[in-house]
Amino acid sequence: MTRFQIMRMGLVGGCLLGCVSAAAEDVDPDNDGSQYAWAGNLGWLNAEPLGDGGSGMSLSEEAATGWLWSANSGWISLNCENTSSCATVDYGVMNDGAGQLSGYAWSPNLGWISFSCTDADTCSSVDYGVQVDPASGEMSGWAWAANGGWIGFSCTDTDSCGNVDFGVRLASVVVSDPIFSDRFQ
Repeated sequence: MTRFQIMRMGLVGGCLLGCVSAAAEDVDPDNDGSQYAWAGNLGWLNAEPLGDGGSGMSLSEEAATGWLWSANSGWISLNCENTSSCATVDYGVMNDGAGQLSGYAWSPNLGWISFSCTDADTCSSVDYGVQVDPASGEMSGWAWAANGGWIGFSCTDTDSCGNVDFGVRLASVVVSDPIFSDRFQ
């Protein structure tokens, strides 16, 4: 391997690490391990993969940003801004302002991951979705990856809390104020 090839690999690797760690996150505010989702076919998905201030998940009133990490399937991008692909492939996990998530995440190894049955218009046959409780920041519900299966965001969804207590909790959850919002209630 030439010196140029080694240098190029270092630059690419450094860019990947820099790009991945650039996003802000607000997962697991009590540092009690509330950062894991579970998929039977994939294992654990970490919403705080590089620790505090790393590249993990963050949620605004409109959208999720950042990354999830799976040791078995790699990085999962929650928004096209992570991959600088919005001009060619516009995707992302959206928040309706009240904690109902929808839209798609992307993984090079899993493909598209849907956060709501409304994405694929399957609610009449398979009703699923991911929610965030605005008061507690606790996530719950299911996402679907055609190449990875169901992803659960809380042990309450799997009735496994007595055996395996897991879930994702966000430090701050922004919800719309109906008085000062364009969302009518």
